[in-house]
Amino acid sequence: MSILRDVINIIRVDGPFKGSSILIQRLYMRGAHLIILLLDVCQTFVRWYGYYLKSRRSGRRLVVITLIEHMGDIVACEPVANHVRAEEPNALILWCAKKSYGEIVRQFRGIDAVIYLGCLTSWIALRKWAHFDKVVDLHINGRSCHSCRIPLRKKEGDLRVTMENYYNYGSLLGAFCLSAGLPVLDGRPELLVPDPVVRSVDRFGLQGPIVVIHCCSNESCRDWTPSHWNELIETLHARYGVTVVEIGSESPLDRPESVQYRNLCGECSILESAEVIKRALLFIGIDSGPAHLANAVGTYGIILLGEYLLFRNYTPYSGAYANGSGASLLRAQGKVSLISVSQVLKTVEVSGTLLSGSEINGSLKNTWTNR
Repeated sequence: MSILRDVINIIRVDGPFKGSSILIQRLYMRGAHLIILLLDVCQTFVRWYGYYLKSRRSGRRLVVITLIEHMGDIVACEPVANHVRAEEPNALILWCAKKSYGEIVRQFRGIDAVIYLGCLTSWIALRKWAHFDKVVDLHINGRSCHSCRIPLRKKEGDLRVTMENYYNYGSLLGAFCLSAGLPVLDGRPELLVPDPVVRSVDRFGLQGPIVVIHCCSNESCRDWTPSHWNELIETLHARYGVTVVEIGSESPLDRPESVQYRNLCGECSILESAEVIKRALLFIGIDSGPAHLANAVGTYGIILLGEYLLFRNYTPYSGAYANGSGASLLRAQGKVSLISVSQVLKTVEVSGTLLSGSEINGSLKNTWTNR
């Protein structure tokens, strides 16, 4: 099945309808997606049945938590795993997620195993036909796969929480808890980076004090401008003597590497990115997955927020990033690009995470987490 899946993925990129009308290409790609979906559902049921048999033979309840994407959402909901484990100490607890996020979920201490799903529709099928003793569905009612466009219709949880209003109910963690019918949790997520990943990050040779930045989200409306980022990099190095390290899938900065700047975009796995952030004195970023990683590994953050969709003043985070002890949230009345470089630099100064001049040698600190 995995070979057939790879073949279909190749055809989707360079298929026989390449160069045809947009409508034909979309119909073709949706058909290819549905074929992959059928394979995925079959594989998912095989995996589920294996865990079902294991739970019955051991006399343990079979519990599933599901939130298949995205990075930030899943990291933010790590406290759910601990909450469910406290309620079900002897259960076999599974988490359903896309394979690309499996490395995160495998580090959650309350989780026994991960079931990989291709898209949300796979979960809809699994939920309908498979048996679980307890289901914690963190998805918001009405959410759908962008390709299948089959909406999730939930019967449990607070159905008032929708994709149009979820931030009106607090953080991502809080909104997802309500959607799943859980009490609202507000603790900081924790992500443990395993030793092999720590050793893997050593290959980058990150020397001296570093500040980590993340510049590019999956929605351009959340992004700061490249000119602002470049000015910030130069000023941080000149004023504090730090090297600025950029992480993410790709860089929008078009900047060569130097003593001021390292570009690790596209070089790190999710957990490697978490370890790079953990080694930093400070994280500066926009509202995206790496900001949740920074919260989870305990690195002080300066997060740039603007208006997003219908939400003018929202807080995605829980724990120290929400209460101000672990982060400063800089807000723009409008687009994120309205935040000036001087505002960010002033926030760096006030945070006390970096020291200037001769104090930089041996005196750098992180203000809220013990390392």
